[in-house]
Amino acid sequence: MYGNLDEVIEKFRTQLDSCLGEKEYKFTDITNEVEYDEKLSLGEYKLTIAGEVLASFKLYPMIGCCGICVSTQAFVNPSFRGRGLGTLMNSIRIDIARYNGYSLLLCTDIEKNEPQRKILKSNGWKDIHKFINKRTQNTIFISVINL
Repeated sequence: MYGNLDEVIEKFRTQLDSCLGEKEYKFTDITNEVEYDEKLSLGEYKLTIAGEVLASFKLYPMIGCCGICVSTQAFVNPSFRGRGLGTLMNSIRIDIARYNGYSLLLCTDIEKNEPQRKILKSNGWKDIHKFINKRTQNTIFISVINL
């Protein structure tokens, strides 16, 4: 288990450095605008360089089930796509959920989000359900990975 977010990021430091070509990136919690050097919690996370958001995701506990963490709204800035950053962010969100003691990470995404679908499929996630959102008419996938 990790003691703080720096330990999670350190595990991926070489890959992030290679992917971003910069050493001055920061990982922060958007919800409280607190840098997670001292503690690690669930919430909204972003990876930035000089204030520009490169990638982000949200992690929340599932209501009524303390063993499941829900990941949503994963995003990679279009100018940083195709470098493996989405795959790295996937690994980081898995480690954060694992650190927080969850047994399962659940992700929802729309069928049209082909980059996210590809990342999930190639990194061990299993699609468990597919449906049409009646409000948006989007096809939604629910995917899970055991932690």
